[in-house]
Amino acid sequence: MRFRDSLGSVAKALESISTWTEMHSSAKAKTLLAAIKDGEFLVTIICLADMLAHTLPLSRLFQRQCIDVRTAKNALVDTMAVLDKRRVDSAETFSQLYKDAVVLADELETEIRSPRITKRQTYRCNAPMPDVESYYRTAVYAPLLDNVLTDLKSRFTVEAESAYELFLFVPSQSHATKEDDKKYLANISRRYSAFMGTNVSTTAKMAEAELGLWRQKWMREAEDGREVPTTAAGALDTCDREIFPLIHTFLQILATLPDRTTISLDTAAQAVDTESSKSWLPEVPFRSLLFLPRELSP
Repeated sequence: MRFRDSLGSVAKALESISTWTEMHSSAKAKTLLAAIKDGEFLVTIICLADMLAHTLPLSRLFQRQCIDVRTAKNALVDTMAVLDKRRVDSAETFSQLYKDAVVLADELETEIRSPRITKRQTYRCNAPMPDVESYYRTAVYAPLLDNVLTDLKSRFTVEAESAYELFLFVPSQSHATKEDDKKYLANISRRYSAFMGTNVSTTAKMAEAELGLWRQKWMREAEDGREVPTTAAGALDTCDREIFPLIHTFLQILATLPDRTTISLDTAAQAVDTESSKSWLPEVPFRSLLFLPRELSP
């Protein structure tokens, strides 16, 4: 979005550089200037800025050090519902975006045109449309919405959502999910009872009892002015395995879940760094197993 706002200044800088006598720099500047004045580029920038405006609140929420389970899930559902509606009403929603793209093109002293349509085309959209707006709505806006929605659905699967239920045991979040305790505990017990060596029903009852004692402990600690843990790793450090064996195990699972399944709450920066590292580090089998925070390393 900042790039879109500064595009006019970028164009002026490139125009200035393109007049230099130094041929290498001026040639590159002319190439870049032609690229940013391309109609498809301008429409895409406007569409991306609009898309990011709708997903930015979700991004900020999921980068918090500590997020509430229900809030995170509801924000995700609401964001996807908004994007779905914009996809259904794409003819109406894109109309204003196209007008913004035309205004931006005027600022850059260029014009938005649809590319030449041929009978056979392999590398770009070749749909015959009655006007330029319809072409870019079909070629740029609709596919962009579809890709974002598909990506969100693939990242936040039912499996990933079930992992969020383990955040129930992070003390700073316990107060926010009381009405869903039984449902969460039943799901957690079904999923992880094999780790406990007991059946699902027994695990659920024991977990419910431990959770009540766990919450009471942190109510007392908070009243005494002590800091309440906001991360799985922090909660694990303060969890007595003899008193809370199930919660201790659940916190271990939460703290070592793969970052592809859920977002680690240890630090937002850690999650961002892990994702950015994957863009250039080679994929190896062990990298997809467990994410182990530094404080949990042996």
